[in-house]
Amino acid sequence: VVNIPENFSRDLLRGDRPEVLVEADATDPVATGTALGSLGSLFDTALQNDLKGSLATLAGTSGPIDLRVHALYNPEVVTQYNIVPGLMGVILTMTMVMITGLAITRERERGTMENLLSMPTRPSEVLIGKIVPYILVGYIQITVILIAASFLFHVPMEGSIILLGVVALVFIAANLAMGITFSTIAKNQLQAVQMTFFFFLPSILLSGFMFPFRGMPRWAQMLGEVLLRPCRPDYRHQALPADAGLNAMIAMERLIVKLFVIGATGRTGREVVQQALARNHQVTAFVRSPENISLKNERLTVLKGNVMDENELFRAVQNHDAVISTLGPREVFKPSSMLHDSAVATTRAMNRAGVKRLVVLSAAAHFPGILNRIASFIMRNHMRDSLSMEAIVQGSGLDWTIARPPRLTQEDYTTYRSREDAAPKMGFSLSRKAVAAFMLDGIEQKKHVRKIVGIAK
Repeated sequence: VVNIPENFSRDLLRGDRPEVLVEADATDPVATGTALGSLGSLFDTALQNDLKGSLATLAGTSGPIDLRVHALYNPEVVTQYNIVPGLMGVILTMTMVMITGLAITRERERGTMENLLSMPTRPSEVLIGKIVPYILVGYIQITVILIAASFLFHVPMEGSIILLGVVALVFIAANLAMGITFSTIAKNQLQAVQMTFFFFLPSILLSGFMFPFRGMPRWAQMLGEVLLRPCRPDYRHQALPADAGLNAMIAMERLIVKLFVIGATGRTGREVVQQALARNHQVTAFVRSPENISLKNERLTVLKGNVMDENELFRAVQNHDAVISTLGPREVFKPSSMLHDSAVATTRAMNRAGVKRLVVLSAAAHFPGILNRIASFIMRNHMRDSLSMEAIVQGSGLDWTIARPPRLTQEDYTTYRSREDAAPKMGFSLSRKAVAAFMLDGIEQKKHVRKIVGIAK
């Protein structure tokens, strides 16, 4: 979707390089990349006939238009989100058809098929006996693929695993039935293997896994729809969280809110301020030392104050829509009540001012687990203060959200996994940018209200 802004012609003639927004579906990077590449060259050449005479100087620049691309549903264009889930279908198709394609043919070549048929069993029972073990093999393959996808490639998964198992049974059974059909037709194992590949290669080529489906000739699309559509689920979208599409659409229609940020001079607080301004929000940074904020923006207001003074907070927080607190101790090993005291002052000031939305930063070490217990013991003074802060927030009557991330890093990414009332599995770290993105998303999308949320990479 190409969005041409207001005053496009005016800005173009002034040489201001107007921004054109392109929203692209990034779940299929191959198909999207071709379209974006064409757009890039198109914008460089489309206006050549118009940029003449006094406007010729614009044509000689690096480009009269600034192309901005928003990659929806998979903003970081992570290829494993697209490839790894699709491999499940590829592996199941190849192995299930091949192993059953050889089953009856092998019995016929060895001369044991007659022995099976002479036994007091029905032909259908013989077929069931051939198919059922391979169904179990298929589920073992699915389990291995899901484990690898989650722990090795970090593909996010949401939804019902049971439902996936039920749907996979239909897919496995269909491929096994196709293999059994080949094994009854083939005269030897070589013919069975050839039939298997004759089925497998068109299935992969026409399914859209290797090449963009909409980029194929029309006859190939029709053939793929007729022959392969029932076995061609859209694996690309299955790899993403169930509400990723909705979240992306909401993100494009964000409401502008007035944010009150506590702890804005910290490393996480700076990320919150920068991302909030990038999302066009009005931001008030309530800090002890305003000189530590070098960022200048017309939508940023810096106020000096004490986060433990209820009255100062009350005067400052009025007429705001939400409060984000990223406070953390300077020394995690020393006894402190800073988080508790600031939570008391903040929640009281918000209730007096009528500001109801609050998102605060805590720690994943409060979740159960051996590693969390060890971390809580080592940093027991900070954990005690943090847990006391959470109790104050939960009893405040506000619309609160408590974010519990693991070890914070300075890595450059904003994606995250989240799980209410529990830590995401195998979540050992998270970037500060991703923490900021989660806190802002929670306010914009009104998610996780009165919930403790574990977040991780």
